[in-house]
This record gives sequence, C-alpha cells and structure tokens, in this order.
Amino acid sequence: MKKYLLILITLLLLLYSCGGGTSNPSDESTRSSGTSGDFSAVSECSEESFENPEQRAEFLAEAVRLIMEDAEITSLIILGDIYRNENNINSGTVLYPLSSDNEYYDYSVLEALVGSVYTAEGSRYVLNFPSYGTKTVVNVSGTTWYSTHYTPQYTDYPLTIEVLYLEEDYGSVSITTKEGLDVTAGFVKTAEGWRMEECLYKSVTDAINSQSSGEGCRSTAMSAGSAASLTGSCLIINVFLSDRVSEWNDADVEKTLLRLDRACVFTEGMANYYGASLDMISTDKTSSLYLETLDKIPTDINEFIWMDLLFSDTVYLSLSGYAEHYFDLENYDNWCVMFHLNKKGRSYAVPCDTANSDWEHYIAERCVVFHTDDDTYAYYDSAGVYAHELFHLYGAVDLYNPFISSADNALLDNYFPNDIMRMIPFDIELASVSPFTAFKLGWMNYLDDQFMFLID
Repeated sequence: MKKYLLILITLLLLLYSCGGGTSNPSDESTRSSGTSGDFSAVSECSEESFENPEQRAEFLAEAVRLIMEDAEITSLIILGDIYRNENNINSGTVLYPLSSDNEYYDYSVLEALVGSVYTAEGSRYVLNFPSYGTKTVVNVSGTTWYSTHYTPQYTDYPLTIEVLYLEEDYGSVSITTKEGLDVTAGFVKTAEGWRMEECLYKSVTDAINSQSSGEGCRSTAMSAGSAASLTGSCLIINVFLSDRVSEWNDADVEKTLLRLDRACVFTEGMANYYGASLDMISTDKTSSLYLETLDKIPTDINEFIWMDLLFSDTVYLSLSGYAEHYFDLENYDNWCVMFHLNKKGRSYAVPCDTANSDWEHYIAERCVVFHTDDDTYAYYDSAGVYAHELFHLYGAVDLYNPFISSADNALLDNYFPNDIMRMIPFDIELASVSPFTAFKLGWMNYLDDQFMFLID
C-alpha cells in the first residue's frame, strides 16, 4: 500500500508540474513509471459535451488527490494500520481501546478524516467495516476502540485513471487496476469540496464478486442430485409414511403441512432478500402421497437405507421411479422428497454428494421429518426444522459444533448467530440465512470473503 501511495504522490506532483494537466484531449497523458508498473492519469473524456480542459484537469487532479487519501484510509481502517503499533493488540472479536497517544484516540478525529474524503454513505461503509460482526473501529464514549477479527487480503491499486463524465456537482472516472479490473468511481461536489461516493476497496471488491463464479469455493454437495440449486421452481413431494408403530390422521397431516408451508414462506423470503428467483411448490393434502409398511421405520440417522429398500421390490424399483410415476418432474427445475413419520425422532436429510462412493443411490434427494405435538421435545418439528432439513438437500451444511471448530464457532457467534443452519428457533421468524448458506443454496454466485474460513 505504501508503494501505491508513492505512485499516486508522484502522479499528483507530475500533474501540477505540467501546469495542472491542462493539455488538450489529444495531448499525451501524464505518466509515472514505477517498479510495479505504469500509472497514468488520462485527461481525455468520452463525453462530447464536456467542459473546457482546465475544468477537466482540475477535476482530474482532485480525483487523484482523493484516491490517494482513500488509499491511506483503506490502510488505516480496512487493513488495520490503526492498531498495528498498539502495545496490547487484542485477538478476535473483542473490542479494545486505542492507546491515548494514538492520533486517532479521539474518534471525532477519525470521523473528520473519513468525512473529508467520502460522502456520508461512503463514510458509513468505511467506519462500519467489516460488513459482519464487530467493526474494526467503534466509537465508545467519544474514544476509538478496535477489533482485529477480520483483515482482508488487498493489494490492488490503480494503473490508469480516465475522466468519464463531469458536470457542476458530479463527476466520474474510469480506473483500471493493477490486476486488470475496470471500475468506475463517482465523485460528488459538496459545500466542503469534492467527495468520493465510495472507497476504491469496495468498488474493486464488488467488481471481483460480480465476475466470480465461486468455482473454487463450491463443495461436492452443491449442484448435484435432483435438488441441485434452491432456485427456480422447486417441487417438494410429501410422502406420509405409516409404519408398524405409527400412523397418520387428517389433523396431523394438516398440522405438518402448515409447518412446512411456513418454512416455504421463510425460504422464499430469504431467497428474495438475496435477489434469487424461487418458487416453492409443496404438495398439498390431496396431491401428497401416502404409504404404509409393516416394518418399523428406524429413527436413527445412521439407518437410512430403508428408504431405498422400501421401493426396491416394487414396480417403481426406486424412490426416483416412485416420484416419476406420480409427477411430471420435467416441469420443475429441482425436486426432492420429504418423508413424514408421525412419531418422535430426530429429523435428518440425505443429500446427494458426489464425494461419497454411493452417491448415485441418492440422486433423488430425500429427508425424514418426525412429527409430534409435544413442543417441549428437543427435536420438535417446528417450521425451522423443515427449512433446516430442506436446506441440507440443496447443499447447505450444519454450522455448529461438532461440525465446525470452536474458533469458527466463535466467529459465527459474532458474524451471524441466527443462521438457520446454526440454530433452529421455535419461531422461524427469529432465524435468517447467512451469506455462506446463501452461497451454498445457489442464491449468490460468489462466497463473501469474510466467510472463507468456513470453506474447509
């Protein structure tokens, strides 16, 4: 980042040494060569109705100055330089006060610095970084406190800057970065002078995310089986199964479908929040399927082979054959089977995972939910249980011990404690979906960098 600042400073000096860069659009651009590449500010503008060259050059010089100060603030807050020389650097998500001799000990000094570079909205992003959990800097009774739980890897910087547009109180520049990204930065002229609409780090990060396919973060349980992605039209085939020790009646069927319906409403709402298109179609009381077996269906998650044995000696041959017999599955983008048993037990899901040697047996995803009216029972089938198990079929994973480490558990407590894959509240309205789970479900095409620690 220091190299970045030196390049920008050199550029600014060159601009002023060349008379403020007031060349005609056809003149060569100001350029500074460095060991890490060339950085140039091009004063040419693509707008035919552009103001005179002097106004253009003045705006370019001001844009470069703000980008230079943006780099300093990025190093200070986003990359953690503000606490780098502290004697008692804390660890993790806890807050700790800056020492009194730190120049930013008074939070108003830091606030004024940020406000001198960005608009109010741009300032909010920087002062509230990172997006999840405790912020890097926090105002505590007028003093600055800090936390160190997340520092991104960021080394990109501009190579070229070109003025795109300029009017009396708004302008924009095109920036090509060292890594070859093209981003646009907007500037607003306020009573105090020009301000950046947002920091360059955010522009670069957004550009990287928009181009990402998330391929390096995808697991073997994603995009596999009949429930490949929780997007488009998704059919839930409800199968009410009576065994030797349990049976269904109309009232219990209706209660089950009501809870599942609440889970579907929750799911569609969360998908909409992340900008994903989703239409959940769950079979109703009439269109659902009803089966009886003389066997006693086990409640142990480790004994799930009965699902295949149930159909292996029938005309359907398999679960998928059973589903295809009753439904035109080609009319749906995704589909899954939800077995319902009217007895106590811990619900579970069997998703398709191509990393498993027998994954071809589970192309038709299925889960088992045990129904009870005893809401004091530890595994009571609330609407949250239906959403949780359904999400498993579409690639989501459990986010609690022992499935994640204690350290990761602590981070999630801070970042997103109420993810539906982390906790199942009695009231589903108290649950949410983290960006990590949203990525797993196919609602985001990239994994938020702040959740990369969960990849393993």
